[in-house]
Order: sequence, then C-alpha cells, then structure tokens
Amino acid sequence: MAFRANPLRGRDHRGLTRAMTSPPRSVGEHSAGVLLRLLEAVEANGAAYSDGHEVEPLHQLRVATRRLRAALSFFEPIRHGSQDLERARRRIRDLALPFGRLRDLDVFLEHLDDGAAPVAEADRAALRAALVRRRGHLADDVARELGSKRWRRELRRVRDGVVGRWRDSPAAVVDARRFASERLDLWWWAFLAGSEGLAEMTAGQRHRVRIEAKKLRYATEVTADLFVDREPAREVFTEGLKDVQDALGALNDRAVAERIVREAGFTPATLPRAEAEDMSRALAARAGLVAQGPYWEGFPR
Repeated sequence: MAFRANPLRGRDHRGLTRAMTSPPRSVGEHSAGVLLRLLEAVEANGAAYSDGHEVEPLHQLRVATRRLRAALSFFEPIRHGSQDLERARRRIRDLALPFGRLRDLDVFLEHLDDGAAPVAEADRAALRAALVRRRGHLADDVARELGSKRWRRELRRVRDGVVGRWRDSPAAVVDARRFASERLDLWWWAFLAGSEGLAEMTAGQRHRVRIEAKKLRYATEVTADLFVDREPAREVFTEGLKDVQDALGALNDRAVAERIVREAGFTPATLPRAEAEDMSRALAARAGLVAQGPYWEGFPR
C-alpha cells in the first residue's frame, strides 16, 4: 500500500473564505481586514488546541498561522519601512516550528493505523508506543508556546501593526485590486520559474516548490473578494495550486515518515512506491495552470 497524502491537507479554515460584499477601495483597508481576520483565526485555533491538544485544532492552527505569514509577506510592499509586522512574521515562523513537528507526527500515526507507514509489522507496536509518548511531550511543548509571553507578544505586534500609520501612506491608498493583480503576477512568475524542471528536482527543491504553490494559493484566497467577477476562474486556478501542493505533499510525506521511523530508532520498511504517479499529478496540475493562465487583471498577455 502506498503512503498516502494526508486527507486534511489544504482544507480551508472555517469562516476564512467568506467574501466581503463591498470590497474596500484601498489596499491599506483591504489588507487590514485580511490580517485581522487571519489573526483572529490563529488565536481561535490556538485556544481550541489548548483546550484538549486534539489533532484537528492543531491542523487548523498550523494552517491559520501559515496563512497569516503568507498574507504578511504578500502585503509587505505597502508598509513603507514599518518593521513591526515583518519582525512579527519572522518570529511567528520560528515560534510555530513545534506546530509542524507535532503535525508531522500526527499524520504519521494516522498512517501507522491504516498500514501505510514505512515500518515492519514486527516493529509496529513498539514504534507506536514510542511515538505516542513523544506526541505527549510535543503536545505539551506546543501548549507552552501558545501560552508564552513571547507568542502573545508577536500576535499583539501584528494587531498593533495592522492599525499603524503605514495605512495612510501613498502606497497603501492605491486601488486594492490593482495592487493584488501586480503582486499576484510576481508570485505567479516566481512559482513558474521555481517549478521549471520539476521532475528532475531533488526532494528539497520539490518541497520548496510546494511551499511556493501553497503561498500563492493562500494569496488567491485572501484576495478573493477583490475578484468576485472572476470567481469561477479563481476557484479553478486555486484548485490547481492545491493539486500541485497535494501531489508534492504526498512525496514529502514519505520522506518525513522515513525520518520519523529512523529518529525513533527503527529501520524504515520498503513499501510500494508511487513517486512516479505523484510526480505525474504535480506536472499535470502545473500544466493545467499554465494552460488556464491567471484570472486576475493586470497580467501581461
């Protein structure tokens, strides 16, 4: 049985995709609304995880944190020298690293249950016991991070930075749709250039392409209300990015699974491989995106 991609991968946080009925005219107003909604999602999912250390709130917390970081990066050009939000983005990235380690372990344990993990049958019970103990320690680490002063400080820095003076700068009062179109152009071309020759890439290079696809997908989602007239095309484009992300994610999951087995002191088992199938899916999804072309206005044709 092939090691399968996590079925929860890429699922939207509930409530984040709602569109505003009257999109603000300036990118300053628009970005402030986006960042505050994403910040609230991080806080809400952090509280939900702290209540019971459950798998799904952790997943949603990780997604919400990544969305917030992507949005901070997407809107960075309009902040005119304000360092608070950029400092918060970098710090949140570093502080959230335990979220990813715990999430990787949760995905592995799921596959250990369904027989798709790279472990010999004779080692399965002992490995599970070791990883369950490790999950308990990691879950406590994440909870402590969420309750720490440094985590609260960075979230407060985002909230304070959103209402900073940069919102009145010349760059922040430009039309939000024009800004988003130009910014999406840059991220789209970066994704295309970075994914050229995908089939010949190393695992590390493929993982970077996956991150770029995910960031571009998040950007299309947080600016969706600016392109309501092109919603069908946007949904197809965003789904194409998700297909690239999922196919490359399946490849990455195998590498992560083998690492987890080794770190626990066991030897990974050899399982039937599906790399060629996953790579074909990724290449087909990328080709579909190229054939469709961007949906936003301002793209040089």
